[in-house]
Formats: sequence, structure tokens, C-alpha cells
Amino acid sequence: MPDGAPAIALAQMMAEKTFIEDKRMVYRVVSPNLIASKITNKDETKNADVCVLPVTAASKLVGDGARYQAIGVVTNGNLYLISNNDGVIADFLNFGYEDISHLIGKTVGVMKINEVPGLTFKSVLNGYGVAWQEIKNDGEIAEDKVNLQVISDATAVDPLSDVACWLVAEPAASVQVSRNGFSIVADLALLYHDSNQTDAAFASAGGAVQVYVGYPQAVVVFKKTIAENEREWLSAFINALKTSACLPTVWELGGEKIVQTVSAHLEDTSYSTTLKANVLTRETLARCGIGFVDNSMAKEEVKRYLQRMIAVNENAAKLVGEGFFYF
Repeated sequence: MPDGAPAIALAQMMAEKTFIEDKRMVYRVVSPNLIASKITNKDETKNADVCVLPVTAASKLVGDGARYQAIGVVTNGNLYLISNNDGVIADFLNFGYEDISHLIGKTVGVMKINEVPGLTFKSVLNGYGVAWQEIKNDGEIAEDKVNLQVISDATAVDPLSDVACWLVAEPAASVQVSRNGFSIVADLALLYHDSNQTDAAFASAGGAVQVYVGYPQAVVVFKKTIAENEREWLSAFINALKTSACLPTVWELGGEKIVQTVSAHLEDTSYSTTLKANVLTRETLARCGIGFVDNSMAKEEVKRYLQRMIAVNENAAKLVGEGFFYF
């Protein structure tokens, strides 16, 4: 699993569930930049049995369901716009989620602009009918568009710059709030749903209408051979995941235990987790979008989300086949 919110979601399993159905589990936390490599080795025995991936990456790498299948979504949106500009903060307070045209002519720093964060934000701007551009090497700013500045991650946020706001992930967003005087001005998940391109209501198996909260950010995939040969184990794993990726469970663990657990399971000991115990308050953890959603509720939202990403960039994702979803 990648470091960050996905690792928090599985922290309780790492801390307590050494065995599932008499099978010893080995958990490995890696840099988000390396996670895709954990299912792409030519030697299939070296690939992870279970892997947490951004939904766009999963769609491109295993979307046909031939090698891996998805059991559901484990993080449902942990991206936020933060700002230390009084005018920008006031605009978001005044307009809320009804109108974001006040960003036109301004610059927004966007982490991972060609992956889930940037693609989702671009789809939001499209949904609101707000034009945008990526700032090129010449640095020219358009007055009639939102100007998107590429940043690697939250460590690139500069509190002294003239950037209007920054799109970063929790819990890194809270680090900027506590250390550098930023304010969280918008939840990208709410912007996503208010951009009028998605229907969040789904009928559950029992017929009751449920609402998918957020957007499918990271999915859990597993080798298809497990579904074919070890369904009892898979069922037990899913039940353990439901408990682990549950906000009350995460709150009970607390920041210090989470960081200790994640650090103890780093695959590369020279890599340090980005998680900070003092930042992982209940409020911050609640903004991490953690929560397991199985395919009965997530399937259609995953498909809608991928369609929106492809509308932004046809190479950003692929439509997944029915075989991608495990039932």
C-alpha cells in the first residue's frame, strides 16, 4: 500500500491482524511513486497478492480483470484546497460551493497534476464551466482562466508566494495549516459532487437508497487466483478491512500508534513516512476520506469517475470491464 491515507486505512490490520484464516500476512508500505511497480513485475510471484492503488492507475494496469480484481474502494477523497490569502479565503466563505469563478485569473498550485489530484480538479473546473490552463515554461498567466501550477506534493507549498490556493492531500494539508497559517477553504469531494456531473445516489442490494460520499480515490485489488481458489480467505480479509478502514477504529488507534505501525512496515527503511503523529487529530483523520465501500455501492461510481477523468485526458485512465469488479 502507498504511504498516506491508504496506509492509515490498513493501520489496524497491520497492528493486530498478523494472520487471516491461518495465513500469515506481510504488509508493506511504500512511497506512492512506487506502488504501481508492485503489480507489474514480469515474474508474477514477485507481485503483491493484494495492492492498494489509485483508481486511475488500477484502470490502466489491471482494468480488464484478467490478473487482478477490485474488492472495493478504501479512500474516498482526501484532497483539499488550502490558502493563506485573505481575499481568497473570503471568496470561498462568500460563495461556498455554488461558484468558483472567483479563481479565474488566479494561480492554483496542484499536486500530481496528471494523476488523481490534478485530473479530479480539472474535471471539477469543467463541471463548473470554468476555463483553465496549465502554466507553461514561459510562466504566462491568463486573466480569463484558472492557472494551474504544477507542484510535486505538499512539501512544495510556499507560504510566501502569490499563489492563491493549493490543492494538497490530507494529512499533509493539516501540516500546512498548523505550521504555516493556511486555512482549508474547500473540500474537493464536495466540489466534485456539486459540479453537476455525477449522480451520487445508489440502490443497495436491499433496495434502500444510499449516497456515495466523496469520489473513488484508491481501490483494493487482489490476484484473481485468490478469488478462484481462496474465497473464504478473501471474505475474511474483506471483513478485516471493513473494520480497519473505519473512522472509529482509526480514531481509537490515534496518531502515535498509526505512525509507529506504518513506520514498522516500511518496505524501504531509508524512506520515512510523511505521516506526523501530532497532526493526526480526529478532525484531520476524518478528512482523510477513509472508509471501505464494496462494489455493490462503489461500482457505478468508479465507472462514472473514470469517465470523467477520460473526458479531461483520454490517456488518464481506461474504462474497466465488468470482470474488474469482484462480487
